Amino acid sequence: MTRVIAVLIATMAVAGIGIALYYDERSSRSLGYEVGNAGTPDRVELAATVQQVDGVSGQLHVHLLVRVEGRLQDGDDLTPAEPLTVDTSSLTQGLLRFPAHERMSPADLTMSITDGVVQDYPFDAYRTSIGFAVAASDRPVPIVLTVDNLDGQFLPKAVNSGQARTGLSVVDLRISRSRGTLIFAWFMMLCMWALALVVAGAAWIIIGQRRGLPWPALGWMAATLFALVGFRNAAPGSPPSGSLLDYAAFWWAEAIIALSVIAIVTTGLRVERAQAD
Repeated sequence: MTRVIAVLIATMAVAGIGIALYYDERSSRSLGYEVGNAGTPDRVELAATVQQVDGVSGQLHVHLLVRVEGRLQDGDDLTPAEPLTVDTSSLTQGLLRFPAHERMSPADLTMSITDGVVQDYPFDAYRTSIGFAVAASDRPVPIVLTVDNLDGQFLPKAVNSGQARTGLSVVDLRISRSRGTLIFAWFMMLCMWALALVVAGAAWIIIGQRRGLPWPALGWMAATLFALVGFRNAAPGSPPSGSLLDYAAFWWAEAIIALSVIAIVTTGLRVERAQAD
């Protein structure tokens, strides 16, 4: 009974630690970075939300919501009283135009990311700048820029205090993998090495004891060889072939398992032929 209680307590403690780590990571994923003076009465508020980071294509997908305050609004904060233009650092839609007295719709923008190599997965990190220039009736207006994050696989962080002046706002971001992605990637690499060493150890015993061709063991080893391929492809973010994950664990595990199977079959054939004779 004492052991059962101890196991239950240990299980609850581990689960509690996991839940605490989850809430800590969830709070850290929310960037909530703000540039500009929110006390300015007549201003344009830009809410830029990182929807997805695509390291393979080198793109950052951002959802942009534009609001106007003070004398710049016509009835509500989504309807400008003057023609509004928002120049962005987007690759696909550089200039956004919003006519006066018409409700503004959110925009989905694609921006470039630099200074990072996706093959460094899971330790790849990138840099990018999110910038906007806003004018009402061709007149620069104050901006308050808020940057947030919704991509659970990446963690953007502002690397400077941002640039903010009338009509212009820029934030430089450093984007790295989230804690959850790093933990899972480390877990995958440890599992790959563990499975490979288990197979190698079983092969060493089979060969040393001259057991011939143990078909159940060979089936398990061959299944492990192919199962690791699917396991590797389940890595979050779908890293390309030739990433650090492959060089650190996957290719070595596949090679060790394949060589173990070959060694068992080679020596097993000799043992089987000798017993047949």
